[in-house]
Amino acid sequence: MGKAAKIKGYLKDYGFTYTIKKVYNRYIIKYHKGRKYCPIDISSEERKLEEQYITHDDIKISIVVPVYNTPVSYLVPMIESVKKQTYKNWELCLADASDENGAAVEGVVKKLAQKDDRIKYKKLETNAGIGENTNRAAEMATGNYIGLLDHDDLLHTSALYNVAMAIEEHGSEFIYTDELSFDGDTRKVQSINFKPDFSWETFRYNNFICHFTVFKKELFEKAGGYRKEYDGGQDYDLFLRILEQTKKVYHIQKVLYYWRIHSASSAAGVAAKPYIVEAGRKAVEEHLRRTGQPGKVEASKEHGPFYRVTYENKIEKDRVKAYRQGDITSEEIIADLGKNSGKYDIIILSRKGYEAFMPDIVSADKTETNKGIDELVNCLIPKENMAASNTVLDNRQKYINAGWCYNKKWKEKCRPLYKGVPVKEPGYMNRLHFRQSVSLLDGSVLAIKTEIVKKWLEKKTRGIKKQDKERKDIDFFCRSSWFEMCMEGNKTGGCCVLTPYFPAVISKVKKKELENAEFVSEFEMAEKDRYYNEGMEKFGREYFMW
Repeated sequence: MGKAAKIKGYLKDYGFTYTIKKVYNRYIIKYHKGRKYCPIDISSEERKLEEQYITHDDIKISIVVPVYNTPVSYLVPMIESVKKQTYKNWELCLADASDENGAAVEGVVKKLAQKDDRIKYKKLETNAGIGENTNRAAEMATGNYIGLLDHDDLLHTSALYNVAMAIEEHGSEFIYTDELSFDGDTRKVQSINFKPDFSWETFRYNNFICHFTVFKKELFEKAGGYRKEYDGGQDYDLFLRILEQTKKVYHIQKVLYYWRIHSASSAAGVAAKPYIVEAGRKAVEEHLRRTGQPGKVEASKEHGPFYRVTYENKIEKDRVKAYRQGDITSEEIIADLGKNSGKYDIIILSRKGYEAFMPDIVSADKTETNKGIDELVNCLIPKENMAASNTVLDNRQKYINAGWCYNKKWKEKCRPLYKGVPVKEPGYMNRLHFRQSVSLLDGSVLAIKTEIVKKWLEKKTRGIKKQDKERKDIDFFCRSSWFEMCMEGNKTGGCCVLTPYFPAVISKVKKKELENAEFVSEFEMAEKDRYYNEGMEKFGREYFMW
């Protein structure tokens, strides 16, 4: 299908306004504004400042690179991007499995190594696959930290400096950065991946970490390195096993890795390497068994290496209590919780009028299975998950919200994402659900672990005069708990989960409710909302798309 046919189809399905926004986002932003992207190097003034940072003997980063028939036009820029690092205590370990088609690799690397003894090279006798080849590169490493770099990609000049700072200031043992994909020239930006901070729930859905990743060498060795049977999803499998060993994970909210897209690259899509999906699925499944959280792992049929985990539900139905506000008052909810909270493991709140999701949410007949409730309960089985909610649609199948975005001036900036966008378009929603982090969950359909509710009620009512206590409890719990819960959860390492599988649908929506509907692209979110990626403020927006 040609571009003209696609545009015609959008016009038919979504109307003129949405189509124009779609075309603008895909073509104008992608190519025109991409040319304004700052080069991967830094100014001489910035370099001087970073080079003043003391290079630590106890922070040596060994960058390991498996090489296979790498075009010299890709290989040399990769090596040069490492040599330009402002942090100097590094080594580059290259394990070369090239055949006769990559005969030029050895000569090029050895010539560069003569000028810099931090570059190490080993010619492998056989090509054992990307995992085993990377293990051979890691065997050459003398540093106490290992960094992963692909043979055809690039590092930002400040990448290792930022990693060293994270290790020194936070004691980090596993560090990852944001990244972008480019086609040929770094100015031809395909996408920018602003990643969420780490949570197990998000990571089990997709390996959003990818590049640039650095971790302690001893964790790598303890995990047993790469495993050949997981080639295609080798990084995913390795990260799962390493992260099971440490909680000292740090996300550097800066674009420090440049991922080159070409026909043989995994960045080009799953079509280039279809085995990636199954390898990742097996890796997650085995991780669940190792951690004692058995569940079923299904790969997405529509999008890339994304997975849905259905955990083994051992929560009794009688331990789940659902309330629908409108059928029961706030005072009655609080009173019931006060008397019976010990009986409930999970409580679910919904507003009256969300007909498609839970029409029988307060039904006394507990023999019937409500798929919506089952879905929310499933999301709360992992111990680290605190709360869950669903996307909300209007009766015309357009998003009311898909999680909320927040910044420090939340009263002005807290708003639902993708309001008014048709649900038919899955691409950006897939990215939102599985690769990006929403700041807040929606309070209209919300499942909460009862233990969390108790703690928050105690915290909020502590010190309040007795005569005001009941009203304060009600106001907090029924109006603002979802907001507070998400923010506190982020601070304490808890996780709030947005599930798109069973959306809540408002049965009656007035036209005026969508008058201010807006399409918010990933780029616009990064530009306007600091909480979406706080690095926008810390790093300077010139390092991002514009």
